[in-house]
Amino acid sequence: MLHAINWTMMYSEREIRKAAEKVRMFYRILNHILLERARVEAGLAGMGTTLTATFTAGLDAFVLHAGDSRAYLFRAGTLEQLTHDHTLAQSLVESGRIAPGSSEARRTSHILTNYLGGRGGGGDADVHHLHLADGDRLLLCTDGLTDMVDDEEIARTLDRHPDAEGACRVLVERALERGGRDNMTAVLGRYHFPPTPERSSGLAQSLVRFKDDPE
Repeated sequence: MLHAINWTMMYSEREIRKAAEKVRMFYRILNHILLERARVEAGLAGMGTTLTATFTAGLDAFVLHAGDSRAYLFRAGTLEQLTHDHTLAQSLVESGRIAPGSSEARRTSHILTNYLGGRGGGGDADVHHLHLADGDRLLLCTDGLTDMVDDEEIARTLDRHPDAEGACRVLVERALERGGRDNMTAVLGRYHFPPTPERSSGLAQSLVRFKDDPE
């Protein structure tokens, strides 16, 4: 993977799309490896996992995602969820068949519709690209955390704890205090860049999704 990515400090639009496809290819390779291991080792039949990962080069960040873990951007006091939950509950809510927060939504919130490996063979990954700004923080975390701590509290915690270790510790501790029903992982990165006049500060304008691009 390291040899496949162009580690330039500035990406053109063409390079952004090439990098996104390489990231998606990396996901397909991982998926193939899991499926092959499960095929040759009976004890691993049906194994699968979610995946949320990111890499950055200069001002450009790419997020690779499949499953119900999440990536967030925290910028200027505002928390933005970058990833889309691949769950049956999310699909039913989006189709208007159930209401957010309903008992049916809670019941189906951990039924995955996309993941690495598994008996269904996995799907394709979402790949996002965004331009970072000075002071941005990227948070990657599992559903074991977000099930216990909502987005508003995550934002308050990041605002009050500028250091990554302290913020992650507080978030995990709060999830544990509320029952900690699942494994919890939180990874936080902060980015510093010298100011430039052309850098955009808009959240919506900085996020690009590549999932539906033609192959």
